[in-house]
Amino acid sequence: MQFTVKQLKFGTPIAPLILFGLGLLLYSTTLLPGLGGGDTAEFQRVGPTLEIAHSTGYPLYSMLTWLWSKLLPVGSIAWRVNLFSAVVAALSLTLLMQTACRLGLAQGWALACAGILGLSPTFWQQATQAEIYALAGLLQIGTIWLIVAWQQQRAPFWLLGLAAGLMLGHHRTSIFLLPWMLIAACWQQRPSLRQMLLAIGAGGLSFVAYFYIVWRTPAWQNGWSVLHEYLLGSAGGAWFDPQRALEQGWQRIFEVQMQLFGPQLTWLGWGLAGYGWWQAWQKQPALAVMLGGSYCSILGFCLAYFVDDLAAFGLSAYIAQALLIGFGLDALPWKRLGFGLAIGISGWLAWHTWPQINQQNTAQLEQLARQRLAEPLAAHSLVIGDGWSIESLRYLQAVEQQRLDLEFSFQADQQRIRDQLAQGRQVYALQAIPELGLQHRKVGDWWQIANIPQQFTHQTNIAWQNGIQLTGLELPSQAQGQLLIGLRWQTQAQLPSLIRFVHVLDQANRLVAQTDSPTNPSSQVWPIGQAQSDLLAVNLPPNLPAGQYLIIVGWYDQAGQRVVLNPQQDTYQLGKVLIN
Repeated sequence: MQFTVKQLKFGTPIAPLILFGLGLLLYSTTLLPGLGGGDTAEFQRVGPTLEIAHSTGYPLYSMLTWLWSKLLPVGSIAWRVNLFSAVVAALSLTLLMQTACRLGLAQGWALACAGILGLSPTFWQQATQAEIYALAGLLQIGTIWLIVAWQQQRAPFWLLGLAAGLMLGHHRTSIFLLPWMLIAACWQQRPSLRQMLLAIGAGGLSFVAYFYIVWRTPAWQNGWSVLHEYLLGSAGGAWFDPQRALEQGWQRIFEVQMQLFGPQLTWLGWGLAGYGWWQAWQKQPALAVMLGGSYCSILGFCLAYFVDDLAAFGLSAYIAQALLIGFGLDALPWKRLGFGLAIGISGWLAWHTWPQINQQNTAQLEQLARQRLAEPLAAHSLVIGDGWSIESLRYLQAVEQQRLDLEFSFQADQQRIRDQLAQGRQVYALQAIPELGLQHRKVGDWWQIANIPQQFTHQTNIAWQNGIQLTGLELPSQAQGQLLIGLRWQTQAQLPSLIRFVHVLDQANRLVAQTDSPTNPSSQVWPIGQAQSDLLAVNLPPNLPAGQYLIIVGWYDQAGQRVVLNPQQDTYQLGKVLIN
């Protein structure tokens, strides 16, 4: 059975333009106003500067954002790249609506399924930040559109191959869509051998963009080795763990489908998508196979892929679900009910998603990055931090040419730090590195590491009942704004991961400040008999009255249960500090 063609009413050309305008208005209004963190900051940097992103490189995205940032002469570079996602996402919704219409849906239901997708939390979020997923969605929807056009003899098969190649080259999860797309494309109208070869050639041609990797690889690296690694996407294998997914079983299914995928377009929308799939199976089985198979394949991949931003990897599944929602609405016997459901789902999504997006997309990340780079860091220093924070600083350095003398690093390799310190170079880190056993001092948000062994002026032997021992203590006599404390721990028995807390109490034993975090090491088992240094900074309230304050320390487990020190207490008094 071929895809159904439905004659569209007069006025159809204006509807996509209206949808594009509304989508762009919504996303630009809620756009991240400038610099982000992590991958967002990286993409804001690598495109405009034609550098190389993390695996798998995303060369098409980099070249497009470079061109976009040059053609758009307003706003900061970071804002321009954010806006690129908004424009691409709005185009995706427009193309989705056109695709749904070509598949036989009335224009109202096509508009409804595009609107529901556009208001869903992950799609909306990706449309307002410099990320590669908005472009991935556009390429996937464009490939579906060409499959329909091919079946309706409106597009050559080689063009479908080119689109599929661009889709796969941009983001590797598209490989889970290709089998279902090929089945749908060849369901009724099978291409000839010549057409297949041309399509394969066009698909391979789309990977020419990857030679960008060789061209832009720094001279100290082997560009061809980097290209090989990026083409295979081998770096992503570290998070792919089917065995772990099997061990977790139903718990993992609940986490991904019930807590992540299902609520994206609301559970009502998920039910409508199931009804729409049944209706599509009866009338257009090729479409049902493509959309249902794509959803299940992406879900299966995400079950075995353990990353923090897993919701974004499900974007193609949400696209398939949105189309099926349109078929579900179209098949309802009562059109007024369908209209009410579409308005209700859209309103619910908008009501819940808008505050989340506004809360996430603020200028705080940029303000924090600029503040950190404005700290009095010594020239030619080595600056170490987590990937989220360091990428923001790299943007300011590469795009805005700030602090070109600094070297930023994600990894705190102990030997390299020691070597750099031995050579007289200054080293700063966002987090203390107590395993170095070296002295630290606070410089704004940074820890400056000195090539001096950590000293504990107070030697103690305080033992909690689970075997933890406090063997060393460094507590200042006075503090202002921030309290710096050094502790040394040891254990004679294996212990699970525990949380250390430090409380600051006033004269009435009221809690005025605290810090809670896993001490180093944060692994599941502590090394037995090895001393572990613990450096921490407790931020003090700005309006705290001057006076003597008591500092106490204690432990609790992952369930929140405190570790007992002795039958009468579970904390130890480190001493008193005069706070000015």
